[in-house]
Amino acid sequence: MSTRNIFSISSLLANKPLTIAIAESNQKLLNKIEKILEQFDDCIVVSTFSDGYKLLKYCQTNILPDIFIIAYELEVIDGIQTTTILKRLYPDVKIIILSEYTTLTALTTSISAGALGFVPKKSVEEYSNNINRDIHKYNFHLSIKRVSNGDYYFSKMSFQNQTITPEILNSRTIATISLKELQTVTQELKLTEKEVTVLLMYCTNLTKLQITELISISLKTLDNHITHISRKINTNCTKDMLLQLYRLGIVQTAKYNKYNELETEYELVV
Repeated sequence: MSTRNIFSISSLLANKPLTIAIAESNQKLLNKIEKILEQFDDCIVVSTFSDGYKLLKYCQTNILPDIFIIAYELEVIDGIQTTTILKRLYPDVKIIILSEYTTLTALTTSISAGALGFVPKKSVEEYSNNINRDIHKYNFHLSIKRVSNGDYYFSKMSFQNQTITPEILNSRTIATISLKELQTVTQELKLTEKEVTVLLMYCTNLTKLQITELISISLKTLDNHITHISRKINTNCTKDMLLQLYRLGIVQTAKYNKYNELETEYELVV
């Protein structure tokens, strides 16, 4: 192949629009997001979803888009749960969380789940109402370009009067368990990779049938996984691990006696 042909192919790939999928339960807001993205020649919306389950189901049989824009709050399973499961099933996906909350907790929870970008919904509404329109348009486009390159992006705004810094993002003052923390706990519990995936899905609002569809197993196999997970938790779980699992909403409360022995077995939250 000649150098000229190689250059031509590279040019075509470089000019290829970024494909984007959006998950937002509010149809009016979804339309507004699409309208903003229509302004960019280098972006194209390939699919939209009203809930997290439909997004995950879509990913089973379709080519994954370059960027997912996922609302913090979604129907069926919320945006954070959707992001966590999506990153579990497809580690290389790139996600921007669109949030109505502009708090440090919302930001760090989003990053903890695996998102690279965080954009407030307020910016979409202000754009639609002709408030700082050019600034919001520029920032929205910048968030997509940054995240597509694997970089973090946060809107230039304050969260509870604090400027976002790497120290804040690396702090442990978050309300949920990060994927790394969860991985450590599940390794200590001796859970298999499949059991970890089942565990993450089981602790959402997904039905058993929906879980079996998403990971292609039978209901009987799912029940067997749940039984094995419960047994491993009751056998191997320490107090520290229990606290982490309780924070994630995986187990119900348990009580210890004065000898530091578990008085009652604890169960998965159904």
